[in-house]
Amino acid sequence: MKVKNISSTSAMVTILAGDEIHKSAPAKRFLDMLDLEPGRPFVEECLGFWPYYDHLVKNRKSCILNLACDAIANDKICQIVIPGAGLDSLSLEIHARHSDCRIFEIDVANMDTKTGMLRCIDPSIPDYIRCITRDLTNPESVTASLVEHGWDPTIPSLMILEGISYYLAT
Repeated sequence: MKVKNISSTSAMVTILAGDEIHKSAPAKRFLDMLDLEPGRPFVEECLGFWPYYDHLVKNRKSCILNLACDAIANDKICQIVIPGAGLDSLSLEIHARHSDCRIFEIDVANMDTKTGMLRCIDPSIPDYIRCITRDLTNPESVTASLVEHGWDPTIPSLMILEGISYYLAT
């Protein structure tokens, strides 16, 4: 199975990140399912004017993963919300390290595709990683859908806003 509807920007970031940060078996299997060809021209262009751009991406992704895992371990966080999650493997890497944590990914596209990919990796993963299709510009709808999918607003949650920049107007 190769998922071909990945955006060129997401493909570029995934290529630049490589397999050095999200390296659990489920994350690697997920990444292998993605057709990253649309991002290759952008990678070449970015590395052409800044040869160390991949270091920036790897450091950012490593920092986000480490901060999330620290919050789970030290602050007893057991719910994570990732708006603008897209076809990123962060949730799989967190789940591999903290299998009791519930993760809620929200995006306007590809969430059904991602759920199918998660099921291919392990049929139980969608019980812990919920992929929700919602438009983030409608917060009431997002909150209601989170609750509908099992998020408990009365307990502490960590919100990871890494992919949210794609929603910002230029």
